[in-house]
Amino acid sequence: MGTSKGYLPPKGHLWRDAKRAVTNMVNNNFESNLIGKAVSKYIQATRLGNGSISANKQQVISNAGAKAASFISLAQSKGFNEALNQVGLKHLIGKSNEEIYMGLLDYFTGNGSSLDEFIVRDSMAELMKELFLDVTDDKDFGELINELDINKFIKDLIIKFVQKDFLANFSEKIEGKCNSIDEYKNAEKNIKDFIRLKIDSCYTVEELSEIDWNGVEGINFIKSRCSEVLRVFEVYMEG
Repeated sequence: MGTSKGYLPPKGHLWRDAKRAVTNMVNNNFESNLIGKAVSKYIQATRLGNGSISANKQQVISNAGAKAASFISLAQSKGFNEALNQVGLKHLIGKSNEEIYMGLLDYFTGNGSSLDEFIVRDSMAELMKELFLDVTDDKDFGELINELDINKFIKDLIIKFVQKDFLANFSEKIEGKCNSIDEYKNAEKNIKDFIRLKIDSCYTVEELSEIDWNGVEGINFIKSRCSEVLRVFEVYMEG
């Protein structure tokens, strides 16, 4: 729990508003409406208080998402091994799912040197683990990728990023007001569930087969999706 060492949170009145909203959320048993206000105040602080914060976050998640989508699209059209060969990962052909998982995670996200990059890597790692390592069917990586819906993959990646980004900034504050680790875990689950349900209910589905994931078109598409997702929480911004 908590943020990475050396992380300095944003400052200013919008950030103070966000922290107050988080405190109010904790003190009132994580009511859905108050979770919405806390998340929206945080988004407001990052988008309006300092535009470069939001822009950098969206750039990092968009770069990683587009790179992953590009690989998935290539694997679905040309075959998994050919996709590995074309992106310079030929050494992963024939490896175990665990080895391919780590190789692709590094390829999609890098080493996560900044906080935003770390959160994106953590989000991608969790999503890929659920999709490729936690499945019960005895399938290889190529079979699993062929079954993926790229639109859902992007949506789930953005959801995990919003969840983890919010908690990276406020988990210590929330933990400090909880009486036990179980209470904290329950609070964390409530927050994650709320974020997922709100984004799921408003996320639109489009045909993505014509997008050039190797260029700026793919990156810009995910950026627009990030903005669309963040606007879901604007309804809570008043008050």
